[in-house]
Amino acid sequence: MVLASIGNLPDTIEDRCITINMKRKLTSEKVVDITTSMVDQKKVFRSMIARWCLDNQVLIEPNLLKPKDTGNDRNTDNWVPLLTVAALISPEWKKKGERAHSVLSAPREPTDSIQVFIDIREHINSEIFTRKNVSRISSQDLVFALNADKDKIWFQCNYGKPLSAPLLARMLKPYGITPKASRITKGQSAKRGYEVSDFQDSFNRYL
Repeated sequence: MVLASIGNLPDTIEDRCITINMKRKLTSEKVVDITTSMVDQKKVFRSMIARWCLDNQVLIEPNLLKPKDTGNDRNTDNWVPLLTVAALISPEWKKKGERAHSVLSAPREPTDSIQVFIDIREHINSEIFTRKNVSRISSQDLVFALNADKDKIWFQCNYGKPLSAPLLARMLKPYGITPKASRITKGQSAKRGYEVSDFQDSFNRYL
């Protein structure tokens, strides 16, 4: 299946794809047009592929070729069949497959949901935070800390406005992290916020 889009696909789809970025062609560049008769024209090639699969079926399963560890199981799942077939065709195609994997699987910019974990962890591990030995942080204090760094995306991520506490809560909810009313500081009234320990599992899994 091929999906084409202008802009990024949703994270849950893009993470399961092999992404090939395209550019608008120059007027000097030539491309081959796709015609309505293409299906009939390529019938011979489809037959050759089907024949190859039948002839090599018994060799595929015992010779599955996994790519180098990318830290992403979905990436591995995408590439195992492609690299396996390439290796069975010839050593030259095996090298081509490995080069393609290296280029197309290069690390991308973190998604917003991953970037927020990176920045929250940076704040939680900051000297000021650790020196106070704080186990809870209010939603407002966390949002203020994220918006304070103008080199990050948060101070204008909300349609040009700063990150808000409700938006942060929506971003964290899919990871099982939700704000709760609790006493952040002794002697003060309860505020909605987060247990620092609630983030640790996501830090371990996604960073």
